[in-house]
Amino acid sequence: MIQAVFTDIDGTLLKSNHTISHQNQKAIKKVREKGIPVFLATGRSGRDAQEYYKILDLDTPAVCMNGAYIVDLKNKHVLKEEKIPLDLVIEMKEALEPLHLSATYYSKDRWITQEITPVIKREVKVIGFSIEVMPFEDILKNWPGSHNGPNKIGLLSNNEKQLLESYELLIKKFEGRLNIQRSQLNFLEVISPEVSKKRGIEYLLKANPEQYPFLREHIMTVGDSDNDIEMLRWAGVSVAMDNAPEHVKKAAKILTLSNREDGLAHALNKYILNEV
Repeated sequence: MIQAVFTDIDGTLLKSNHTISHQNQKAIKKVREKGIPVFLATGRSGRDAQEYYKILDLDTPAVCMNGAYIVDLKNKHVLKEEKIPLDLVIEMKEALEPLHLSATYYSKDRWITQEITPVIKREVKVIGFSIEVMPFEDILKNWPGSHNGPNKIGLLSNNEKQLLESYELLIKKFEGRLNIQRSQLNFLEVISPEVSKKRGIEYLLKANPEQYPFLREHIMTVGDSDNDIEMLRWAGVSVAMDNAPEHVKKAAKILTLSNREDGLAHALNKYILNEV
């Protein structure tokens, strides 16, 4: 018996046009009516996730920024956050200079960049709200009196090959010091090394054992990208989308339809609602 569901947003909950289908909304509503809570586990910030949280009428905390920011979106209460050490933020900035990647910085609900490039302009359009623009020196001043910087750094490129090559270089340079994950074809996410969606879920359960007395083997996780692999391997019932890369599919126990075919609803209907 599945006791809780943790679902990714992009490429999983959302269709390619960044909307939640009627079928996904309907299935999630039915799952919740059975008394099974549904949680969002996403690379997005809390502000990014808020729109979908409201559409689904959820009342559970959200595991945001790949676990770096866990927030009760209903009551606007931060449950846990992890930050990237400031010296590594500066070192990352220096490492990016020859790579021609666009960098954005996430701090709670703030979203900051040094300049609006074409790829960031496109991302702003997708996300649906504005980004703050300021010199890097001013970005650093957003964390005065602290050795810690943002919760997450996002790296973007319109060139998929360039992004992959940069990813391999950055992985080698920051091995063991930063967690760098490829969440989309044009997007890298940089977080603290001890952070992941899986660890965010584990923290949420351990911090609230009476409210969330779920057993790992009875938890369903659903995802499609590299940043979902850990939580897919961890959960007792793990579901990969058909639009996921092959190595992500191998991390899951179950394969569902793609996000274009309401794969999340299909999995919920089949394994929880018994309607398939």
